[in-house]
Amino acid sequence: MRLRYVFLIGFFMVLAMAWHAGASETAEAVMEKVEERYDCESLSADFKQISVFAEMDIEDTAHGKVMFKRPDKVRWEYKSPYPQLLISDGDSLWIYKPEENQVIVGKAEALMGKGNSASFMADIFSLQKNFIIETADSRKKEGYYVLRLEPKEKVQQLAVAYLFVSRKTYIIEELETETAFGEVTRFTFENIKFNADIAAAKFEFDIPIDADIIAMDPLSQ
Repeated sequence: MRLRYVFLIGFFMVLAMAWHAGASETAEAVMEKVEERYDCESLSADFKQISVFAEMDIEDTAHGKVMFKRPDKVRWEYKSPYPQLLISDGDSLWIYKPEENQVIVGKAEALMGKGNSASFMADIFSLQKNFIIETADSRKKEGYYVLRLEPKEKVQQLAVAYLFVSRKTYIIEELETETAFGEVTRFTFENIKFNADIAAAKFEFDIPIDADIIAMDPLSQ
């Protein structure tokens, strides 16, 4: 099963996405400063997502708000083009499509670990453990350190990811992921707030009584 507006990537959605000023800084040095910057209890940001399916000549654009709370709580609110929620309390995962009155449910560890963009930025501190991180000289962008991340364990959901880190603030302002199927998703983050005041209820979900419930098998993605 493909989730067109949430799992259009691979691990983020760097968003899930897990928590350096000279051109000579190593990837390790940059990541250490990123980890220092993201050493907070919670985070919220506005995001824009562009997903490209080259083989089908399809490009999708979405906007919304994302929230993270350590160690493993995630909430993605898609506001356009279609409202959608992806919520995880660290144990369970719910994907709610209100226009279809449909809820997809599954285990967070199986569906969001090691490769899904939805959880990429939920645990910045695991990136160096789970990824080979190098500077991406071929992807240079003025004002940014660009880091290339390749999973140490191969997964279909993510072949490679690129982090665009501000040279001034060491904040991840852009994320690009590519799946083993060649699907590319680009995220840009704005209005980033560290230690944001986020209510615990934001990471809980009560399934509507009349909703169509689909149990998600991670092996079917």
